[in-house]
Parts: sequence; structure tokens; C-alpha cells
Amino acid sequence: MTPKFPEQFFVAYKLFTGGSFPPNGTWGDILDGPVTDEEELIDKIVEAFKDCAAGPNASALAVWYVDPYDPEQDCTEWALNAVEYKLHVDEPEAYR
Repeated sequence: MTPKFPEQFFVAYKLFTGGSFPPNGTWGDILDGPVTDEEELIDKIVEAFKDCAAGPNASALAVWYVDPYDPEQDCTEWALNAVEYKLHVDEPEAYR
């Protein structure tokens, strides 16, 4: 039996640039399917940007919350704030 797709979930995309990507970059999914847990989402964003010196920013990250009963919600700013908190307040020793 195929698992049911969650009704409410996050999607996140990163702008990939440099090397083999087109001059203006290309957007790609950074999740392995729908994510329903906020902490898991933030961990996956941190992982996707671990090799980027500048880290995630509003021009290289897009995050939406999908809910069939509400319009898609752009929560990029919330995600950036949560990543900032995780990197500098919640787990600073892991990112020195």
C-alpha cells in the first residue's frame, strides 16, 4: 500500500549556482519529499547550505507551507529566522 501524502507540509527550494549550473542558477528541491515537522525542515535547510559560506538568504532559499484549506503560505522569512536561531543561539558550538 502506498503511504498517504500528507495534507499539510513544507516545500523548500535552493538556488543552485556556479560550476555546471546556468549563469543565473537553477532552483532545486532540497527536501526528500514533503516535510511536516518544523525542526526537520530547519535541519534540512542547514544541511543544504552547509557548504555555502554566506549560508541561506532570501535570494537563494524559498520555503512554502502547503495546506489544502488555505492558500500556499510563503514562510521563507520565518525559516531564515529559525535557521539563524539554530546556528547562533540553539547550537552555536556545532557551527564554530
